Amino acid sequence: MTELDPRRMTSVTAAMGYLPASETAARYTIMPPSTGRESGVPPRIVEDIPIYDCRAVARRLDIEAVGFTLRDQALPEIDYRDPAAVKAVYYPAIAALIKQTVGALDVFVFDHNIRSVEGAASGERGVRAPVADAHDDYTEISGPKRVRDILTEQGRTDLLGHRAALINAWRPLRGPVKDWPLAVCDPRTVAPSEFIPAAIDHYAESDLTKPSHSGEIYSMHYNPRHRWFYVADQQPGEVLVFTCYDSSTASRTRFAPHSGFLHPDLPAQYLPRISIEARAAVIYHEPA
Repeated sequence: MTELDPRRMTSVTAAMGYLPASETAARYTIMPPSTGRESGVPPRIVEDIPIYDCRAVARRLDIEAVGFTLRDQALPEIDYRDPAAVKAVYYPAIAALIKQTVGALDVFVFDHNIRSVEGAASGERGVRAPVADAHDDYTEISGPKRVRDILTEQGRTDLLGHRAALINAWRPLRGPVKDWPLAVCDPRTVAPSEFIPAAIDHYAESDLTKPSHSGEIYSMHYNPRHRWFYVADQQPGEVLVFTCYDSSTASRTRFAPHSGFLHPDLPAQYLPRISIEARAAVIYHEPA
């Protein structure tokens, strides 16, 4: 299904961070909240935008056509505070889910993020706050580099001649999500000129003298044409799967911008969001 018709959906108006139009480049320095050090972020503007609840159609969406879809999947219980256990138990389950979703030749899950407002504020190790700015995790430069690096690490350089993608699987660890849902922008509503390269340096708790990983993401310039969607009251058994990079230049959904947003209609009682996002390198059957 390719239709995402906002006229058939309810919406909320929420704040979304964008890079100012005057900025043609950006830089992030991401420090672990547990260190007490502030991260460095580029200037931002905040736009109040409509974000549409696509729950009614989300399971019928074709990720190839619109850049994201929702999958129902019972996943293994994990202790998110134990990265080794997450890698051993959760990564294979997510790899199988993504492989089935897109019909891939092979899938390599390579990292994950845990996000919680409470956990980040209290300095919980390995936990970050939800992102509140429109962005995509990879660019035309960093996407193929990340794929090459992963396939080299896996000893699978024989797959470098295939079409490849970097796909994320996001879900809450408890629900329903009321405070900070994840929104995804329909990539077909974003002009290429609105993606702005941003250098990003990630620091780990174990060593603050140098970045543990450096790369490049896309920040975004605002345009009222952008159409943002979320799944209201998302539950732990519902996985939002979306594309962050696709090597196929024929695709209109190569980069799916996304961001958390503070829901304007919070109930008096709710469970604050704790979420996990796993990233995977996806190799398709067809050649590059």
